[in-house]
Amino acid sequence: MNALGIDPGKKKTGFCYMEDGIPLHIWCDDVDEGKWLFANTYKAVHNALNRFPETEIVFIEGFMGKDITRELIGAIKAYLELHDIEKFQIMPREAKYALTGSGKATKVQVINKINEIYKMNLKYTTNESDQHLDDKHIADAIMIAHVGLQLYNKPIDV
Repeated sequence: MNALGIDPGKKKTGFCYMEDGIPLHIWCDDVDEGKWLFANTYKAVHNALNRFPETEIVFIEGFMGKDITRELIGAIKAYLELHDIEKFQIMPREAKYALTGSGKATKVQVINKINEIYKMNLKYTTNESDQHLDDKHIADAIMIAHVGLQLYNKPIDV
C-alpha cells in the first residue's frame, strides 16, 4: 500500500510518502505566503502527488479548533476529491493515542516514538536556524501515515 501522510500548517506542510509501511520520502514545504497560503498548500499537495503518482491513499492530520487549519484541510480535500484519490482525516489526539498511548502526547514524545519505530534521528527545536526545524512537521506527517495505515486495516510491517 502506497500512502501519503500530510501535516498541514500555516507556515509549513509536512509530507511522508510510505510504501508498504516504510517512510521512503519525508519532506516539508514552505507554504506561508500570506494571502497565497491556500494556493501554496494546494500546489504543494499537487506536487507531492505528481512526484508519487502511485499514491493509493492520503491521510490528512485534521484539527477542528482553528478556522485557518480547517480551511487548509478543505483545500487539500478539494484537490484530492477533484483527482478521485481516497482520503481520510485523522484527528491529532486519535493519532497520538494510537502511536504513543496518550492522546495528549507532546511533540517530543511523538518524535521520540517515530525515532524508535523507524530508527530515525528527528529532533524537536524552535530555533529558526537549526537544520531540524522541519522535523516536527515531518514527524507529524509520518505519524499520520503510520496511524492511518493501522486504523484503516492496512497492516504495516516495520
